[in-house]
Amino acid sequence: MAEAHDAQRREVQVWEAADDLLALYKNNFNFQFAKSVLGKNGEVTYNIIWQSMNLAPRFKIAWEPIYALNWSKCQVPHTS
Repeated sequence: MAEAHDAQRREVQVWEAADDLLALYKNNFNFQFAKSVLGKNGEVTYNIIWQSMNLAPRFKIAWEPIYALNWSKCQVPHTS
């Protein structure tokens, strides 16, 4: 198994203007971070991997990706 290195670290920084933040708050929005996955039917869906519990004008989300391997019967589409 490969060791995690700082180069693998992912980070997203979010900044919202005060007016936009107020509109998001009034409409009960939360920030969500999702990963796309390919389903058995070949359709892309999204798994939410993080969701804010409250809003802030600035915040940072950071993680180190961890991957796993598994066998599958589905055909993965080829792209060029």
